Amino acid sequence: MRLLLVLLIFCFSFGEVLISAKGLGKTVKEAKRDALREISQTILSKVVSSIEVEKRLEGSKFSKKVISNISVSSDLILKGVEFSKPRKRGKYYEVVGYFTRDSLRDTVDYLKSKVYHRLENLSRAQLRRALEYSYYLMALLTFAGDEEEIKKLKSYQEEILRRLNSGVVSFLVYPEDAKVFLNNRRVKTFTPIYLREGEYSFKVERKGYRGVRGRFYIAKGETLSIPVRLVPKFKSKVEVFTFSQDPKLREVLEASLRDYGIKVTDNPKVGNAFFLTYRDEKTKVDEYTKHTLFVFLSAYKDGKLYRRVKAKVSFVTTEETQSRIFYEKLNSLIPKMVSVLLSKMDLKNFWSQKPYDYSELK
Repeated sequence: MRLLLVLLIFCFSFGEVLISAKGLGKTVKEAKRDALREISQTILSKVVSSIEVEKRLEGSKFSKKVISNISVSSDLILKGVEFSKPRKRGKYYEVVGYFTRDSLRDTVDYLKSKVYHRLENLSRAQLRRALEYSYYLMALLTFAGDEEEIKKLKSYQEEILRRLNSGVVSFLVYPEDAKVFLNNRRVKTFTPIYLREGEYSFKVERKGYRGVRGRFYIAKGETLSIPVRLVPKFKSKVEVFTFSQDPKLREVLEASLRDYGIKVTDNPKVGNAFFLTYRDEKTKVDEYTKHTLFVFLSAYKDGKLYRRVKAKVSFVTTEETQSRIFYEKLNSLIPKMVSVLLSKMDLKNFWSQKPYDYSELK
């Protein structure tokens, strides 16, 4: 009768005990940590046994190696473990830890709160942390034999691993309702997109705007943001004057402006103008010359500066390659600068019918 009473008191105090373990330590705190570690090892050993039978949980990255890594700190995540009253054993304290069904529930609930998130909102560091917690959770679910939750968690782990083993690209577009197509498949804007390492093509388009096409390469673990500002399609009602200190570059500038429907003229007495200027800082070492090129593209209205963009490009040449490389760099750069400048301008208010003699600004 007395034994039955003790058992009833024990169950009432701690609930249904799943695992109990003794802990020893020089302090009560150390003894409790030792008991937690023993409970953890018991849970993990049961999981290892299960995996050794199955060889591997199908489709999961949860392995014996992972379990051994977890065992070092897994005692820190057990929740709701009850302890007996400490007893003195010579120089040491002894306690008994009781991992109950309530402890299991509390720990699983805690880990779920650490694991399950909207993955698209997590950084790489947060993804790795969620994956680590998911391995702890898998150990407890396997111990509890919760097959439905295990299946759900496996799928979640695979998605985390897919994202960690990919590069991430985001398209930041204006107007915000522009459509983005990645390898001819429409994707969301302002949202991380996970891609395998490789080269990709994209296009951005919107009705009434000039579309943009491009290519990029993304590596595993790389994070890339691609800003795109579309320029409205229009036909200027007035002509603009252009100037550059290099006649060849002026031709490139004029061709880029015509691509946007802007008419150009050699008459300097007009309301608007675009000036392309550059400064080439050279450093010569033996037969090589390092060029640091500062390029400025300016838009003028009524003889006053309206908007300006600038770019910097560096390259190395020899005497034989200087001209070729110079024009290759500028021929590629100028159309991009025109696109950026026009996207930053209020084109409705830019055009002027008031003539100004821009030959005075040369």
